[in-house]
Amino acid sequence: MALHADDITDLANQTLKDLGRLRLVEIASDITEYIAASNLLNKYRVKFDNGTGITWNLLQNGDDNARNVGLHNRDNVNIKDGTITLTIPWRHTTSGCAFDVREDAMNSGPAKIVDYVATKRYQRAISWVELMEQNFWQGPSGSTDEDTPFGVFGYWLDYDATSGFNGSNGNYGTIGGKSAATYTKLKHYTFNYTTVSDTDLVDSVRDALVYTDFKPMVNNAPVKGYANGQKRVIYSAWPQVKTLEKLARSQNDDLGSDLDKYHGQVRIGRVPVEHVPWITENKATSLPFVGIDWSQFHAVFRSGWWMKETPFKEKDGQHNDRVSHMDSSYNFQCYDRRKGLWLGAKSDPLAS
Repeated sequence: MALHADDITDLANQTLKDLGRLRLVEIASDITEYIAASNLLNKYRVKFDNGTGITWNLLQNGDDNARNVGLHNRDNVNIKDGTITLTIPWRHTTSGCAFDVREDAMNSGPAKIVDYVATKRYQRAISWVELMEQNFWQGPSGSTDEDTPFGVFGYWLDYDATSGFNGSNGNYGTIGGKSAATYTKLKHYTFNYTTVSDTDLVDSVRDALVYTDFKPMVNNAPVKGYANGQKRVIYSAWPQVKTLEKLARSQNDDLGSDLDKYHGQVRIGRVPVEHVPWITENKATSLPFVGIDWSQFHAVFRSGWWMKETPFKEKDGQHNDRVSHMDSSYNFQCYDRRKGLWLGAKSDPLAS
């Protein structure tokens, strides 16, 4: 019995629950791994929120009421607002897939129809992952970019060749609507390096790890992120990570029969250093090292809008086409920039 358009639509919508029986050999990837999708978008690093934007408070100082006193001293308690409020807007990403009910695959039996539509959905997911990687690492082109999420290099990081907390407002012009030039505790750590050696790059990374290792001043303080424990990772391009692995081998005589013993295992100060294919492909001149403390950095999705799929339905003006969309409303948030991020590079990563 022939399948009608409505039957095909119903079968297509069955695939929304799962990618089902799909069997494919995928050769779509342009890079070997997509760090943002595989590491950032898991249940431990995704947050959900509501409202017109993402807002959080930073406590930047105490109230200055602590003092040493003598007997019978008169009270002198002042009220001081030590908080600032940061806000970033929602950004929106969409993707879609479609088919024509007259295609040959749509007349091949229910099982093959399900597989065919699952393939279309898988293609859509690939497109979404590729864009997410670009969004996360590169981010907006400038303050006039009102569409791109607030990624690492285009928003959260600001290169400065001088070692110290010199990463200011960056490409977008503000951090959460505030100027880091005015609120200096919004600045992150930066440094410049020339060679991947113990006395140059490694020494600078040691400094960055020590100077950004902030801990709450009061035990059990209700400060966002700190209670999650430390989840620090250093990211860079493959040529730099490979050189670090060679450096580790040269300092260890007990290599045994494994000629690449430290592949994927190199650490500085017990913090793992990982290769990011996107950085390798897109930052070949600056060759940056990016330190991220994942207790401070999250993808925040608007409630109900994390990869929200619509059922397949007839497309306006093309009555034989069936289309399904996938939408997300989100942005990338760094609670405490001083603790959550640092940047070392040969040159400004925004220029490559």
